[in-house]
Amino acid sequence: LAKALGERDRLADGPVPRLPLFSELPPAVLQKLLMTFQLREVATGGFVVCQGEEGLDAFLSVRGALNVVRERDDGPVLLAVLGPGALFGEMSLVSNGPRAASVVALEPAQVFAAPRQVLAALATKEPSIGRTLGEFCHQRMIANLIRHSTILSAVEPARRGELISHFTPKTFPIDAVMVRQGEESGRLFLIASGSVEVRGTDAEGDSVVLAQLGAGDVV
Repeated sequence: LAKALGERDRLADGPVPRLPLFSELPPAVLQKLLMTFQLREVATGGFVVCQGEEGLDAFLSVRGALNVVRERDDGPVLLAVLGPGALFGEMSLVSNGPRAASVVALEPAQVFAAPRQVLAALATKEPSIGRTLGEFCHQRMIANLIRHSTILSAVEPARRGELISHFTPKTFPIDAVMVRQGEESGRLFLIASGSVEVRGTDAEGDSVVLAQLGAGDVV
């Protein structure tokens, strides 16, 4: 920690950003949360998070710049550039789905990592942390959908929040059927996290995967 605080950072000369996750907690509880973070150093070009891998940690950027990149069929897409104070990877705290994007260091960087299991144990002992983390992740999920969902991008930015307010959160376990072929659904599903397979039947009657969908896609 002393090393992280003792070096000058070109992105950290402005006001310290206000982080809702931290500012909502009482000082004593916040201290317990911060003590779960472990300092990691990342070389230029190094991956803090890899798209598709299991999410085991949440991260807080301490120093340096990081690119958030999503690989698509038509090539990589830059989603964001993160600087000191940015929290990322937090969806691993509420979802067992794979990482939706990679986070790559643009320069030598330092991040604090908080293991999911450690945070879960802490949230059990400190209910206020569990409530705050859950609400923070829910709001982050909605914000990410508003910015990056293909269907929402067809709506005026000012009205996207209104549209998404009509959706009701629902969790599906692995292998659960959201929509069954031949049955009327009556609903539109907007995937917030995780991945979904679209399956059909070929001429021989065998099950085949027609598509794989992720966060921001609709069914």
